[in-house]
Amino acid sequence: MADIQHIKKMITTKTRRLQKLREQQALTGINTAPEKLIEIEDIEAELEVLQVELKNLESAASVTSAASTTPTKVDLIHIHNWGQRPAKFPKEAIVLDWNGEGKFEDPLNRPRKSPDAATWRNILLPELFDLPQKISGEGLVRLEGRCALSTGFAFGHVFKVKARYRLEVAQFVPGKGIEYWAADQRPPVGSQPPQFVQRLIQRTRPAPTQEPPPQTANDGVVIVNALTKSPSTAIVRDVGSYFGETEAFGQSLSGESQFQAVKGILILEAEAATQAKRQLEGWEAASLAESSCWLLKDFIDQVKPENLHLFLAVPVGLAVFLGHYWDTIKRNVYCYEEVGGERVYAPACELWLS
Repeated sequence: MADIQHIKKMITTKTRRLQKLREQQALTGINTAPEKLIEIEDIEAELEVLQVELKNLESAASVTSAASTTPTKVDLIHIHNWGQRPAKFPKEAIVLDWNGEGKFEDPLNRPRKSPDAATWRNILLPELFDLPQKISGEGLVRLEGRCALSTGFAFGHVFKVKARYRLEVAQFVPGKGIEYWAADQRPPVGSQPPQFVQRLIQRTRPAPTQEPPPQTANDGVVIVNALTKSPSTAIVRDVGSYFGETEAFGQSLSGESQFQAVKGILILEAEAATQAKRQLEGWEAASLAESSCWLLKDFIDQVKPENLHLFLAVPVGLAVFLGHYWDTIKRNVYCYEEVGGERVYAPACELWLS
């Protein structure tokens, strides 16, 4: 119990410091000193780790050998990509620690580094695809840790819905701590499931004639935004910077589809988060992921892209659920990770979704 009290005290102290920093940020706005912004990010990451540790300790303390019923079997998988490692990983968990040189690196001076395509193909994806053979498969599959969004999406694909896996994700929610989001969670009675607002932009100019044409000229881009702090206009421009067409991608939102790098762009925005400026609930993330399959299939039917390039600005739980439900689109999906720097995004894993 001493460990629990100590962690609670640390959470209280760090939360108070974070609140003060946010108050200062609200006053100074865009003139906030970079070191203050870095400290805010660091404390948020530390609080996420502490919340996971607290949940694990409290769960262990609540177990009793006198339980009168057999509990649901839970296969726990802990994946660590970004940020500070926990003091210790849960004993009962299968652990994938992918933080370090050549994998996921997040130095203080930024930009972050994510694994290259060869590392994904030869090391990381095989480890993910081995997971179903390491679990009991008798109950719930629970993901904990600090996952990159590309890792979360790939994890959801490994445990896809048509294989009848039940998925749960330990989602850190600012101001609330850790919540457990279930992929099959349904809306509360009387609540309407949210829907993505869809924007589909097709290239109107003829296919590129330069030699050689862009390798992605016959592909499609999919952008999913469900964060309170990231306007879709900025994300679209950042994605455009990766393809070398920042302005053309930015102008596409106003109807000027002058981009040449791809055939079409699909933007899925969860306005329950982006416009209402609030965090998604777990059941909302599950509903959004499940319903988005039809929007994605409509995009494929209209644009007929050879491959898809996926850029996510979402909670990790939603990234997992998208991978879980997007299991029948029959396309190669190239995932990207936000790392900062000039191009903002870096290539991550490649998956065939079928």
